[in-house]
Amino acid sequence: MVTPFASLSARVRENFGIIRAGVERGLKNPAINELVRARTGRGLQKTALLEGMRTARGVRSAGLNIANVGMDRRPNYSRLPLFPVVSNDKAYLLEYEIRWKDSVTGETGSSFITVATDETKTRLELDMEAQLGWLEGQSEERYGISREIERIVPWGGRRTR
Repeated sequence: MVTPFASLSARVRENFGIIRAGVERGLKNPAINELVRARTGRGLQKTALLEGMRTARGVRSAGLNIANVGMDRRPNYSRLPLFPVVSNDKAYLLEYEIRWKDSVTGETGSSFITVATDETKTRLELDMEAQLGWLEGQSEERYGISREIERIVPWGGRRTR
C-alpha cells in the first residue's frame, strides 16, 4: 500500500523530488539521504525516508502499470497513489516521458510532460494528449523544431482526490 503524500512528514514532502529521483536511479536510502543532506544541510529519519521511497515507487509503478494497459483500455485510476492538489485541480495526473531524436543533429533525449484530466481516458487518449502537449510546447518555445518523437512512455501517475 502506498502512503498518501499528505501523510508523509513535512521534511519528506519538501524533499520528495530528491527522493523520487534517487528511487528512479535505483539508489538505496543512505545515498538518497546524502543527497538530501547535501541540499538541505540535514538528513531525514530513516523510517520517514523509507516511507517516502515507498510512495515514490508507487508513483513510478503506476506509470509502469499504465504502460501495460492495452491502447483501447482504461487504466485503473483508483489504484493511482493519492497526492494533494499542488498547482492543478484535475483529478488525475499522468506523467509521460517523450523520447525524441533530432533529425538534423542526430541528438537524442527525452522530455517529460504531465497529462492532467478529470475523465477516465483510454491509454490511447492519454498517449495522444501527451504527444499533442509536447508538440504544442515545442512550437511555442521555438526550439527543437527538428525533433521528432521516437517513443511515448507512461512514467508515473497519481490522483488528487
